[in-house]
Amino acid sequence: MWPLTLVTVYLAAAYAVRALLEYPVYRFANLFAEVPFQAVSDRTFMLIAVLLLGLPFFLKALNLNSKAALGYALPKRQFIRVVATGVVMGILIILPLIACLFYLNVRVFTTNDQFAWHSFALIALDGVLSGLLVGFIEETFFRGALFSALYETSGLWAALGLSSLLYAILHFDDSGLRIAPEDVNWLSGIMVLRHSFSDLLEPASIIDSLLALFFVGAFLALVRAKTGHIALCIGLHAGWIVTIKLVKADSELNPNASLAYLVGNYDGIIGYLAMIWMGALCLIYYSVMLRNKKAAS
Repeated sequence: MWPLTLVTVYLAAAYAVRALLEYPVYRFANLFAEVPFQAVSDRTFMLIAVLLLGLPFFLKALNLNSKAALGYALPKRQFIRVVATGVVMGILIILPLIACLFYLNVRVFTTNDQFAWHSFALIALDGVLSGLLVGFIEETFFRGALFSALYETSGLWAALGLSSLLYAILHFDDSGLRIAPEDVNWLSGIMVLRHSFSDLLEPASIIDSLLALFFVGAFLALVRAKTGHIALCIGLHAGWIVTIKLVKADSELNPNASLAYLVGNYDGIIGYLAMIWMGALCLIYYSVMLRNKKAAS
């Protein structure tokens, strides 16, 4: 399992480098605007500033030297069209889950005197842009480089299982540590790193969201295996993000609901219900893949 070993070492180095970069980046960012330290200490910053900067060396070590290996085999215009299609599909896929949460009174709309269309539009735009950015970064790494490397050496199930597990685990790297602006220094990044993944020490508190994220990753991995590219994965990812942003902006978790346990502590949306929904989609999608494979043979 050389790819997995390399990924483990690579990620460990990435987190160490992130811890050292956080303070100078924080100081630089605050020359232009007041930015909380946590904003440069989150997972997205690590993926942008560290993983992608080191990606060429990582890819070379794994012999992933082609666009096809990373999931970028489609022509540019077709790639963009598929991403756009994926955004719509992602929204449609997550809407039944959202509808169930409202129907079960697990989430309730916040009381606003007047619906502000301009605020809704701004949140939607921010969701699409951030969704595409996160989708591009995460899918390039997880369903692009990592999936390809594991698939070539260990087959579909190892690639699906290991990439999805790592994908789920990395969503819990928030230490929960908040540092006041006046206390930020060169050691702040190391302090945050020391407390990262502390939620994993209490698995019972995150197992629902962890499993839901695992099946999200598994579904995206199946899409990658079926299509041979990551364009649809990026679109799906972005569609889910924009929908979640909009839902969280205009609703809140109802802790008094009898079925409130169906959502976890991660974002108030994903949990056991999302796990069941995404797990069912994985089974359906894989069944379709098998049927199409038998029909083609």
